[in-house]
Amino acid sequence: MHHHPSIGIARDPKRRHLGLWPLCLLWCLTIASAIAGAQLVLADTVDLEPHGFQHDLAPDIRYLEDAGKALTIDDVLRLDRAEAFSPVQTKLVDFGFSRSRYWLSAVLHNPTPHAATWRLAIELPYIEQLDVYAVHREGNGPPSYEKLLSYDEDSAFGARGLAYRYFAPEISLPAGASEEIVMAYSSKQATQVPISIESPDHFSQRIRTEDLVNISLLALLAGMTLVSTLYLMALGFHTAIFYGVYVLLAGLYLFHTDGYAFQYIWPNWPIWNSVAVAPIGLAMVASGSLFARSFVDAPANFPRLNMFLLGTVAIIAVLMLASPWIIQTRAYKIASLLFVILCAVFYLSAGILALRRGQAGAGFFLAGSIAIVSTILFGIFGYLNPGEFNQDIAGYYARYALFFEGVAFSLAIFLHIQALRREHEDALVREVEATREKLAISEALNRARSDHQRAVHVAETRRGQIAAAAHDIKQPLTSLRMALTRMDTGDPKTAEHIRHSFDYLDELVRSNLEKTTPGSDRDALEGVGDDGSTADERDSHQHEPASIGSNENEDFPVNVVLDNIVAMFRDEARSKGVALDMVPSRTRVHANPLALMRIVSNLVSNAVKYSESGRVLIGCRRHDNAIRVEIHDTGPGIPEDELERLKRPYERGVQPGGTGLGLALVEDLAKSNGLDFDIRSIVGKGTVSTVTVAVARQGAGEDAA
Repeated sequence: MHHHPSIGIARDPKRRHLGLWPLCLLWCLTIASAIAGAQLVLADTVDLEPHGFQHDLAPDIRYLEDAGKALTIDDVLRLDRAEAFSPVQTKLVDFGFSRSRYWLSAVLHNPTPHAATWRLAIELPYIEQLDVYAVHREGNGPPSYEKLLSYDEDSAFGARGLAYRYFAPEISLPAGASEEIVMAYSSKQATQVPISIESPDHFSQRIRTEDLVNISLLALLAGMTLVSTLYLMALGFHTAIFYGVYVLLAGLYLFHTDGYAFQYIWPNWPIWNSVAVAPIGLAMVASGSLFARSFVDAPANFPRLNMFLLGTVAIIAVLMLASPWIIQTRAYKIASLLFVILCAVFYLSAGILALRRGQAGAGFFLAGSIAIVSTILFGIFGYLNPGEFNQDIAGYYARYALFFEGVAFSLAIFLHIQALRREHEDALVREVEATREKLAISEALNRARSDHQRAVHVAETRRGQIAAAAHDIKQPLTSLRMALTRMDTGDPKTAEHIRHSFDYLDELVRSNLEKTTPGSDRDALEGVGDDGSTADERDSHQHEPASIGSNENEDFPVNVVLDNIVAMFRDEARSKGVALDMVPSRTRVHANPLALMRIVSNLVSNAVKYSESGRVLIGCRRHDNAIRVEIHDTGPGIPEDELERLKRPYERGVQPGGTGLGLALVEDLAKSNGLDFDIRSIVGKGTVSTVTVAVARQGAGEDAA
């Protein structure tokens, strides 16, 4: 049997076509795999542009977690990137509060026909360690690398090279070249790190705009807060102090988290910069609690809330002190964030309670509380949900929330002050009404007091004059007693009678002087006068001994007064063993003879009384159109700091005896009669007292030497 050749031929090709299907399928899979691989390579490579260019690298970055922080760049380059590195699964490069080191990789390509440079912007304000490498591959040989940046927590701000609040190493690529960028970093804080690649012009324009906006907002916030605080303090509302501290700390917190604090405030304190976010943030929360406590007057109105607020402040103080040592632990960070949420609840509760109580301005306070609490919760949500959104958004939101809060709190405080003022004005009106009711009684009482005051003044004036007269009588009486005692009456009974009579006169003078002394029984009973002055105060300015004969001036020889005084005191001085001498003078003076007699006799009396031995000398010295009557003694002297005190009535020195009136009488008599009185003394050597008297216009002689 023969087969038709066409049939056989027709059968064979069919079999061959069926046998090629697996090969075709394999070829198609190979092509598809190659296309997919090409697309993967294309997706992992970022094409750069030389001008006006910015690209977020998060979608193009692959990462490797180095939990033990043991890998080096050489170890990483020996790894298979496809197996060891994983793509970032979130919108941002953010691994939460992890203490691991993370290796990041991205491939950059310059598709332009010219070599160009770019800036790798790494927006990480505080780090523990950061290294950036540029990895080059040529042919099938091993890769080489160049370290673009190396920075750790011990490095000052100046070590960054570029004066930028974050990090921005320069990337240079030849025309058509590709290069892998490998970055290793770790942080004691959050690990969120926005990374972008930018052309130099775009980078410069962006940071200028950001700096202008950020610093202007913070400066405006600080200025507004300062003005509001000072204004409200001037109105007498000291709660404004807590508010001002709170807002300034909030501004400092933003200034720090934005990287400006390290750049401008503490550029040489890197260790502090790496941990400062917790103490500053906690201090801000504490000041906010104190502000809320003061605004609602929690101690008086809400004792339980007051206890909670003070408790949070105490716990915050402990957390702040512990933060430099345990801030890197995840437990501390989570606990601090949860505690801040609790503080925010208390803060908000203060506003709600104040509103329910009907406190003036509570509505604005609650609105500001909601704004700032929502900002805090928004930021904490970002920390607890890593990679969801950029914390810069929370920062910008916080700035505007602080502005809104500042306006709201200022209005709240202002309304609260206005309410307090209205209450104060109402109280004043009631006080005025009560005062009017008492006015008629007060006027009648004032008239009675005025009459009584005039009577007291007259009585006090008379008392001063009696005291002065009694004091001046005392010395002539003593001289007369001594003179009569020396007389030989030849009759013992008469002598005894004279002695008893003088004893009676001495006792009478002493008794009158004691009754006129401040603190006597009469003064103790009288107490405080109707004019509000005490008896001592009235004695100090109402004692007027100089009024006697104060205007009876005449011309007379000064020797007349001096001779009488020497005669008056000679016997007393002799009995004490004191030599009393006088240098005669032929000068005529123009003065009140009685006043001059009283002045000089008081001075000589003191000199004789306090000199146990030695000499008392009286003499005159010519001085222009006046003479100085001088009394020199060799007594114990008076300390210089005591002289002015002894010129006041009833002030006694350290020496026993005396009434405390002598120098006071001299001072008053000299002033009322236009005479100059001066006293100088040296302890242990004696005292010189001087009274300056005008020389008579006619008939004046010359002083005796």
